[in-house]
Amino acid sequence: MSSGLKDSIYLRNLQLFAVVERDAWGRADKTQPVLMSLRLHRDTSRAGGSDEVEDTFSYGQMCKDVSTAIGGKTFHEFEKIIVGIGMLSNTWAGDRLEYQVTLPKGLVRVEDGLCRNVVMQRYTMNEWRLCSSQWTVRNIKAACIIGVNPHERLVKQAVSIDICVPDTLEDHDGGSPVIPGHSIVVLTLTVVRQLVDSIFEIVEASSFELLEALAAHICNTLFQRFTIPKITIAIEKPSALVSVEASGVEITRIR
Repeated sequence: MSSGLKDSIYLRNLQLFAVVERDAWGRADKTQPVLMSLRLHRDTSRAGGSDEVEDTFSYGQMCKDVSTAIGGKTFHEFEKIIVGIGMLSNTWAGDRLEYQVTLPKGLVRVEDGLCRNVVMQRYTMNEWRLCSSQWTVRNIKAACIIGVNPHERLVKQAVSIDICVPDTLEDHDGGSPVIPGHSIVVLTLTVVRQLVDSIFEIVEASSFELLEALAAHICNTLFQRFTIPKITIAIEKPSALVSVEASGVEITRIR
């Protein structure tokens, strides 16, 4: 019995070091950490029955391939990492590939850095199709006037913001061909950093009673400033309730 796409071989948080465009302080040619997580979907039933190495795809080989392609290299464009992984995938036997490239120190005042999440589906023996690709930035730390209680209107309090945006203007629901060496990305790392800078500016100049209103205000303003088809944003107030680590609101808006 085939297990299909329910099976997968994966690596979680492979830590490498590389030069990726400019660092969080805008400095060129500075090495920074890069975290790679990959999940290759493939049927493992044959290996599960035989217990023979030749019947599986080695996660050790996956680790070696990625380390060789990314570690210690210089990428003047973030997209070159994505293209590199796309080319590697042609040598891996699988039906679907999900991977995340994270720059944990890629932004100032952002605790969890920023990452690209990519999902690819095998279309033919030598061709993969892009199903989805998006930027995610987590734990953007800002301060603003937020809350309905009188004391909350007197002093700014900390909020934590996560934002997720597609990195292209194309609709990948049907899958778009991935052509090695050809970039279809329109939302670059530089633009993402500008987007995060805008979030700081918007939030720290704001004054709302409700997180819902603040989240909507951020989305509306970003739509005015950037060509983004969709935004998902989550905002937490860590100090809102004494018995809860954090309370928050998440919304998704489409242009």
